[in-house]
Amino acid sequence: MGPRNLTDEEKARIMAWELDNVPLSEICRRTGRENFTIKRLVAAACGLPPNVIPPYKTYHGRPRKTTEGTDNFLQREVLKDPRITAAQLKKNSMPAC
Repeated sequence: MGPRNLTDEEKARIMAWELDNVPLSEICRRTGRENFTIKRLVAAACGLPPNVIPPYKTYHGRPRKTTEGTDNFLQREVLKDPRITAAQLKKNSMPAC
């Protein structure tokens, strides 16, 4: 099983222990998380007011190059004609002047 995000309850518990000056090794033992995870959470909460849990990051990865509408159009065209080339798809998708 891969890594999983910290829940808000876990974040709150970790932040409370951090405010109570519980050692990092003890927090890791109690939560079963790596020390890097705890350090990253504490660093993210550093600039926030007390008792505020850092939010999840919203964007991951590379930005999209096409819109969902374009993806739907391309999928319809390919389902109509599976042998269509990329050049033909580009030509078909250009607006008529």
